[in-house]
Amino acid sequence: MKFGTRLTLVSAMFVGMFGVLGVRLWFVQVAEGAQSAVIAEEQTWVTIESQAPRGDIFDRSGNLMVTSRFVPQVVVDRRFVDPDEQPVLVQRLSGLLAIPVRDLEKLYEDAGINGRFPVTTVSAETAYRIQEQLGDLPGVSIVKIPERVYLVGPTMAHAIGHLGLPDQTDLDTRPDLDPNLRIGKLGVERIYDEYLQGDPGARELRLNRSSEVVEERPPIAPVPGDALYLTLDLRLQEIAEQALESGVLLSNQVKQVERDDGEEIHNDTQRAAVVVLDIKTGAVLALASFPDFDPSLFVGGVDPATFAALNDAQAFNNLAISGLYPPASTFKAITYVAAMEENLPLAKENLDEGSGLIHCNSTLRLEGVDEGDPFVFHDWY
Repeated sequence: MKFGTRLTLVSAMFVGMFGVLGVRLWFVQVAEGAQSAVIAEEQTWVTIESQAPRGDIFDRSGNLMVTSRFVPQVVVDRRFVDPDEQPVLVQRLSGLLAIPVRDLEKLYEDAGINGRFPVTTVSAETAYRIQEQLGDLPGVSIVKIPERVYLVGPTMAHAIGHLGLPDQTDLDTRPDLDPNLRIGKLGVERIYDEYLQGDPGARELRLNRSSEVVEERPPIAPVPGDALYLTLDLRLQEIAEQALESGVLLSNQVKQVERDDGEEIHNDTQRAAVVVLDIKTGAVLALASFPDFDPSLFVGGVDPATFAALNDAQAFNNLAISGLYPPASTFKAITYVAAMEENLPLAKENLDEGSGLIHCNSTLRLEGVDEGDPFVFHDWY
């Protein structure tokens, strides 16, 4: 075959191939373009985030005090629920979870038309029972979420803190917060919250208009939060808290004896605090405040009555670092050292040389504080 003939045939083949390709492109982009646009419009990608476990908290010796465990949680996604299915769904969940219908309806409405919201954490038994009925519970799923575990109970409660849902001030300060995700509200849980939170994972699903999953991208695993090591010593903290509680009890016993002897006692001892420092480094080894609370109460949300009782008892006040109180006998070390270093003479008229005691019989008169007689302070009052 001559070269010209072969060249003609090859050219014809290329022309034919490009012609077929052109026709196909025209068919896809023009003839089927409108239909493809409709399909694309009816499908949308949604992102479902998964919580990251908060970082663990250790004492100075590496004793684990706070960690996280995974528990089942019931979640409702309104994108998978038709409006006419809502009443039946709420009724069934109410029966399964023992939650009033009105509370579930409020959660449902607050989530918004395309909202996805957590209902409650459940036991493994309840999770299995719901899992068996998911076919009759549209939009409901069981997910594993990290739950905070306070292994030492009330010990070190003020230093460690507790979790809670963000309030409006938190959301204004940190707009990226998930309003359904618990954050640190007190102690180091609050101060180091951004480090302890970790990074959430995510699943990306493409849904059609019927909310059916047509495609799913590879999931992104959550990254746990950073671990936190404190200078506090767990054993020393336990001793300090036991000493505080015993001291308060003993103080009230002594006051009761004095009352029985006819003395006027103004108030019972209700609060106390202690701080133990390393004299070489200044590190805080123990920091205790009485009364205290159990951070575990806030893991799933504390009930109003319990919160009110703790608040009335001022249990959330960390007296070791807040509040204004007279220094009392702790200041005697200052005056004693000053007297010794400056070689100051003691007031002999107040000194009992036999016992070595100094009698404090001076008074302080404050004029014009109240109507009537001036206010007079005696002794340490």
